Amino acid sequence: MQNPAIKCHSLGKRQVNTNSLNEPKLTPPNYRS
Repeated sequence: MQNPAIKCHSLGKRQVNTNSLNEPKLTPPNYRS
């Protein structure tokens, strides 16, 4: 299951979303919100 927030970001940041899945450590808390 993908969170709705991820889908929203994936619309304009697909590459960033993909990277965040591989390296969640680089994903700031604000990005997930």
